Amino acid sequence: MVKLEMMVAGFPDYGTDFKHFNFVKIAETGGVIGVRVEDPAGIGPSSPGTLCAKCTGGRGCCELFARAFDAIENRKGTTGEFSSAPVRHKHGGSRGADGQQCALMSTAPLLEGRKMTAGDVLWLFFMFSAVQPVLQQRFLEASRQRLIAKIERQRSSRVILLVHRQETMSILGFPFFRYIDVNDSEEVSRAIHLTDPTVPLDVVLHTPGGLVVASLQIARAIHKHQGKVTAFVPHHAMSGGTLIALAANEIVMSEYAVLGPVDPQLGQYPGASILKAVARKPVAEVDDQTLILADQAEKALSQVRESVRELLVDKCPPEKAQELARLLSEGTWTHDHPITYETAKSFGLPVRSDIPVEFLDLMNLYPQPVRRQPTVEYLPEPRRSGDTREPRD
Repeated sequence: MVKLEMMVAGFPDYGTDFKHFNFVKIAETGGVIGVRVEDPAGIGPSSPGTLCAKCTGGRGCCELFARAFDAIENRKGTTGEFSSAPVRHKHGGSRGADGQQCALMSTAPLLEGRKMTAGDVLWLFFMFSAVQPVLQQRFLEASRQRLIAKIERQRSSRVILLVHRQETMSILGFPFFRYIDVNDSEEVSRAIHLTDPTVPLDVVLHTPGGLVVASLQIARAIHKHQGKVTAFVPHHAMSGGTLIALAANEIVMSEYAVLGPVDPQLGQYPGASILKAVARKPVAEVDDQTLILADQAEKALSQVRESVRELLVDKCPPEKAQELARLLSEGTWTHDHPITYETAKSFGLPVRSDIPVEFLDLMNLYPQPVRRQPTVEYLPEPRRSGDTREPRD
């Protein structure tokens, strides 16, 4: 039953095929007597003793035997095992009811149930705190896999997600940001390699951007795919995420989703701004480091502009592709400028805003780490015009 429940919940069934321990053998290993009861109806006060090798068993033979009979007669268990340290007879002697010498001659007292201490509670708390995030993560992963499989069946496609969230370390709480890196490009390339060339690709993008080399590698991989490639943007795909979206045959955005410029950044400075700063000063007044940065910025802008033109040339006329490449890559706006669905449509990009609800549901399975105090709060349910609700306590 446990194995079935774990399979339904999507968890691996590790450890569900374990057999019950033989507690009798464990007791005997420690020098303790154990009795296995398979059929309680077949054991009674008149049965031969089983706790002592030479004792015929009488009701008053030993304290442990009496306890076992009490448990059986009161139906506290139907199949079980009893074990205890050896004890003296209750009747003060060392002989059983038939006068035979009993083998139980130890003076060790019966072990009573140990009460849980504060240390035990603290230990259990730490154990639960360590296991709970792992179980929650496994549950989310299983839920995502089921929903991805459902979308793939509905659309007969390969679904690839590129999702980056701000993560929080589990102990110290220091935030760090995730972005598109070479590991992402390797994973996406591998997923495309495992997909038949004619199978459509559905790429879900939720990212602030990242490394140009990694973003371009992903963009070129999906651009070369023979089947139709659709980029889904539930919320935002900025910078490198926009570069990947431009490589798709079609971009599907939610009504409030945004794209962004793809102008290259050199460290903390935009490449286009470095060139403008150098152009406004005589060369003699510019230090060598800034001149080197300007040289790198000029090359970076040229490379990105040509890459964007390459991705757009099969979707619009060459002149239009060249114009859009210049607009998006040469610092027309700040790097975080939001390009809405309406703006992207006015550029002539192949975009639409009827994103399927399943892709929005997917984002719910990538929860942002919970803050101590939520900054946005609402009732997570649809609200329709004319709804009447009972007041909540």
